[in-house]
Amino acid sequence: MVRPTPGVSPFEFTGPPAIDIGASRSPNVLKAKLEGGDLRDHVDFLSQRERDTERCLMAEILRKPEKSQALLRRLQEVVGGECSEAHLRARVAGLPYEPRMMIDVQDRLKQIAKEEPARVAHQSYDCLIRMVGLLTSVCRVWWCPEFPIQEPAA
Repeated sequence: MVRPTPGVSPFEFTGPPAIDIGASRSPNVLKAKLEGGDLRDHVDFLSQRERDTERCLMAEILRKPEKSQALLRRLQEVVGGECSEAHLRARVAGLPYEPRMMIDVQDRLKQIAKEEPARVAHQSYDCLIRMVGLLTSVCRVWWCPEFPIQEPAA
């Protein structure tokens, strides 16, 4: 959690997180979005990191259940916000923008982890970049113009 500065109230995000840790998610969403964004070489990377993040956050929830929703919400909003800003900047620069956006997101999250750790509850860069996979899977992050995602027939 962010430590308050004397005389200043810390900023807190309100409402529940959009990410439901431990919920079933289709691996097809992450794959389709990364492939649609010409980032197919990142599918395995972000897929594994998505699973790792869930395990890490589940452990954190078990350690501090009373703070878990606030932590998830903070990470979701900070990481998602950086992805959104990177998406806008990359999109304005023109197509194709997907690899440019990925590099920008990586740089932004490394900088936050190093220079503003309190902003992300002192979570590491690894945790932050892994959140990108989760946010992509729950359709909060797009790496290209949005498109309908087809689920394979059962």
